[in-house]
Amino acid sequence: MTTTHTYKLTAYPKDVVLRDGTKAVLEPITEEHAGALLEFFQRIPAEDRHYLKEDGTSPKVIQHWALELDYDRTLPLLAWIDGQVVADATLTANGLEPGVTSGRSAYW
Repeated sequence: MTTTHTYKLTAYPKDVVLRDGTKAVLEPITEEHAGALLEFFQRIPAEDRHYLKEDGTSPKVIQHWALELDYDRTLPLLAWIDGQVVADATLTANGLEPGVTSGRSAYW
């Protein structure tokens, strides 16, 4: 049986240029990114974090996100500028139609 992956990880890391001309790098979250992801969420003001589904300032939550990866179902992405995480997003396959996804994002 051949496995087909929903997301092409070979496309990453991916260099992108933002509308304002800033260069950023997109890449899937790995276990090694846990510390940078935790720092990212800790920079978001508490009143803004209130709207997030999970507590990204909890090392336990971040460790779960970084260890429980299923790239065939969900592609968690980080955007980096100058070595610092500036955005977190996930794309989730709906499981019904190839190429149809939903997502969430946080940026600061």
